[in-house]
Amino acid sequence: MDAQTWLEENVTFENKPVTGSTFITPDGKFVNLNSIGFEHIDLVKKLEEYGIKTTEDELIPGLQDNGWIRCNSGIKGYAYIELRDIEPNNKQIISIKNFIDLVFKSINEITIIFLTKYNYEEEIYSSISTDQILLSIKNLYTTGKLLKF
Repeated sequence: MDAQTWLEENVTFENKPVTGSTFITPDGKFVNLNSIGFEHIDLVKKLEEYGIKTTEDELIPGLQDNGWIRCNSGIKGYAYIELRDIEPNNKQIISIKNFIDLVFKSINEITIIFLTKYNYEEEIYSSISTDQILLSIKNLYTTGKLLKF
């Protein structure tokens, strides 16, 4: 069994953003790990029972390398979106916007992380519009850099 199949069989997928640890699928759905009482580390441990091993930076084979975007909100006032070397599609951009809007209702700060085998970039955004953050994400895939505001 692969990670995507396990998630599809065991976890609720939502059309709206969820708090806690989640992924945004290529279809723009949110993987509600809270629906089974999990955070990312719980998922990693469970998948290891099925022989699915994560890499050093907690990349789950078949998820992030296939366009799933990892994000989290609510960890002691910390929220992030972790992008890999895939460019988010239009459905994911809408979901990212909705996730940021959810985060800004309670935390008002989000970290965008761009992490690949060859590059690491991180920028913390607060007190700016969601549209500016989306502009920064789009800029990342055209210039290789997140915008600073």
